[in-house]
Amino acid sequence: MAHLWPHRLFRLCAKHRCSEERQHNRASALVTNSGTHAAAEVVQLYIRKTSASVTQPVRKLKAYARVELQPASRQRVSFTLSGTDLAFLGQDLKNTIEPGEYLVWIAPSAEAPGLQARSRW
Repeated sequence: MAHLWPHRLFRLCAKHRCSEERQHNRASALVTNSGTHAAAEVVQLYIRKTSASVTQPVRKLKAYARVELQPASRQRVSFTLSGTDLAFLGQDLKNTIEPGEYLVWIAPSAEAPGLQARSRW
């Protein structure tokens, strides 16, 4: 299986939904192999708190999934984030979850632009 994303043979389209209860966020991407050979890809989910009380990394990896696709096939990859996935070390060095806006990316790597959505928690 080849890694084809850098050659732009994989395409993504995204859906992002926050549940009514605000207990879980769900993000998904439709991964398509538009090449002529079977291929594998690792789809990665990153998050970032937009304005936190402490400095946050630009992207924090929270989940990933490996997909193998035949030529011209596609598969939806879904991720669910809970409140604990949004926790980070606060100024008191304890895990904290701050309400507010979060950025969510689905991409093949931290450097790739991928798909982005904003969500309030």
